[in-house]
Amino acid sequence: MVALGLTGQTINLMTLSGLALSIGILVDEATVEVENIHTQIEHTPNIARAVRLGNAQTAVPRLLAMLCVLAVFIPSFFMEGPAREMFVPLSLAVGFSMMTSYLLSSTFVPVASVWLLRVKGHAAADRDQPTPDARATTPSLPRLQAGYERVLRAIIPLRWPLVAVSVATVVLVFAVVGGQLGTEIFPSVDAGLFQLRLRAPEGTRIERTEEITKQALEIIKDQAGSDNVAASLGYVGLVPSSYPINTIVLWMSGPEEAVLRVALKPNSGIRVEELKHRLRERLPARLKEWMRQRLRQDELTKADVEERVRGLKLSFEPADIVNEVMSFGSPTPVEIAVSGLNFADSRACVKKRVPSESNDADRWEPFTEMDQVVQGDLSALKGGQAFAKKDAAK
Repeated sequence: MVALGLTGQTINLMTLSGLALSIGILVDEATVEVENIHTQIEHTPNIARAVRLGNAQTAVPRLLAMLCVLAVFIPSFFMEGPAREMFVPLSLAVGFSMMTSYLLSSTFVPVASVWLLRVKGHAAADRDQPTPDARATTPSLPRLQAGYERVLRAIIPLRWPLVAVSVATVVLVFAVVGGQLGTEIFPSVDAGLFQLRLRAPEGTRIERTEEITKQALEIIKDQAGSDNVAASLGYVGLVPSSYPINTIVLWMSGPEEAVLRVALKPNSGIRVEELKHRLRERLPARLKEWMRQRLRQDELTKADVEERVRGLKLSFEPADIVNEVMSFGSPTPVEIAVSGLNFADSRACVKKRVPSESNDADRWEPFTEMDQVVQGDLSALKGGQAFAKKDAAK
């Protein structure tokens, strides 16, 4: 968790997949170590020497096995685009977990083996006292050994408080690091793109919505730096029926709505999430202040100005292909098509099928405006059918 946090990763589907992928190898590191220790116990009467020989014999093979597995994930760091954002978290999770497993199997497992394993048929004194051969193979570091011995003699009387402190430290690390690490369904993809949906107060003319959108773009350039914006693309108002664009791809509710997509330069050094965080704090305030000044020029009352300013709504939507395809962004529009001769029955059918939280009054206002048009078209159709029948009778 600490290593993932230092590399800017979160607990998500890919990092958890990496941990699940490496769990078998994680167990094998300690299993190979313990099995070799048991093999050495059969030939060595002293536990400490058997553990040391077992660890020394398996250290290099276990290291090579770990490096061979990690080498498989090296190509993910040379990928580009969404593929890199998807597979790098998985590779990091596998790498960090395997390195931690190797470290623990080389340090904690031998120490725990000395404490827990017993030699059958030998006295405890033989287990505790090292043999001359063991002393001969010990590295010659007398000063380090003497200092280590003094530290052990000082802390052994305080072993139980130290155990409590160690447990408390582990819990604290999990609480602090785990709380800051964050959880996600999928790794966040920083493709240098973001999409902003702007909705002006209902009834706003398309010309005014365009002005608000242009002002929002100027504020975005001011926050990101005009030299860091590679391109921007916007659409204001409804999509004409003659355009070959499905409403599920570009959903617009009326002339008061606009979608703005901004692409940053590859070497801008700006993280999209940090920029979006700044825009959430500053864009609404600056845009609303600009709207107040613009609406005062139309000689509106102060109450009308504030009411219209409160109607401004901003939201970020997924702009990269990963989040768009996986539909992990918000909002996720749903297209509903209902056909019938009676508009009231069709509308009632839709409101019955759609969940209740989507049946707000403001969501259904556009249908009231279309009601007269649809009913008028149906009346004209019926009239045409009547004329056709009359002509056929003649």
